[in-house]
Amino acid sequence: MTRHLINTIRAVVPASILALAGCSSSVPEVFRIGVAVPLSGPTAARGQDLLNGALLAAEELNAKGFNVKGKRVTIEIVAKDDKADPEATKQVANELLNEQVHAVIGHVYTPQSALAVPIYASKGLPNLLTSTSASLLGLGAGNVFRLVAHDGIQARALASYATENLNGRRVVALVETSDYGKGLYAGITEALKGKTPLMLKVDVKIGDPVSDEQAAQIVAAKPDVVISTAPREAQAVSLMSKLQGLGYTNYSLMGANGIKTPTFAKTPSAINGIFVTATTVDFSESEMGRKFVERFRTRFKTGPVWGAHYAYDAVYVLTDTLARTGSAAAPELVAGLKKFEANAPVNQQLRFADSGEQRYPDIGVYKAEGGTWVPQIRSSAW
Repeated sequence: MTRHLINTIRAVVPASILALAGCSSSVPEVFRIGVAVPLSGPTAARGQDLLNGALLAAEELNAKGFNVKGKRVTIEIVAKDDKADPEATKQVANELLNEQVHAVIGHVYTPQSALAVPIYASKGLPNLLTSTSASLLGLGAGNVFRLVAHDGIQARALASYATENLNGRRVVALVETSDYGKGLYAGITEALKGKTPLMLKVDVKIGDPVSDEQAAQIVAAKPDVVISTAPREAQAVSLMSKLQGLGYTNYSLMGANGIKTPTFAKTPSAINGIFVTATTVDFSESEMGRKFVERFRTRFKTGPVWGAHYAYDAVYVLTDTLARTGSAAAPELVAGLKKFEANAPVNQQLRFADSGEQRYPDIGVYKAEGGTWVPQIRSSAW
């Protein structure tokens, strides 16, 4: 399906024009945007979601006859499967440089972005990513832009909601010993200073379930809130199952991006509540968001599952910046992304600071109710 969609877009222009895509002309015949995401393996759904968002935007712009300075420009999406794998990621990043794309949307996860960011930075290529580790932008050369809030803000949201909205007084942290899990935990402990002290920290290895011994330790701590930095749904399920097996259900669970999945929202639970913070905010309740979902469903026969609207808006932001600067050269695009408040049809506001971070990075909090994630609050001030 993905290859067919890409070929369809490429078929809009002859091969002689495609050859001009990476040339030094300030306004190219074809503006090529790489989308580097996992398209195979267990995380393929998220990658395909982002790719579909980018494809939809490109198709809309091509149908409208996008032009720069009166010159027709065709938008081409160049999809690459990083497989959420280190070696595949490095190969994909170098392929995109060799194929002379003008910008890259990707990668999804922090370990892959940490490898790819320096590669794109070697050419100063605009790199718009959804990875959330706060340190990632520093690996670039001023060319990296984050489409979502970073984990430092997410950590503050987790701590704030757990203690203020859920009135947590006995808090336990389940921490995956990955860079992501440890980084998020460090932010949580910093945010909890002067508030509720952590009763217990339980470490789990990457992908490991909660053990019987760890479950017993958690029950002994009698938490009213468990904050999890383990990003995998199976780990959260193992936690709830083990605690319930020991007769303990009087707590709320708070997690981050990774467990905000459709299947986890449907997981039967006897606990007080399941909450997640999300750096990718659901805009389906807004008019523009609803219209986007309708167009997305019509085009792909399924709804968005995660961050499709960010990739969709990223294509519009890049093309709007191209139109304003009148140049597809990397330095001009990078400068324009920091200067202009470009068109973001769904999110309405994707405004980059000079650092490449969002100026107004929202974190949403959602609760699992009736098999869906119900919005509780959205804010950039935590």
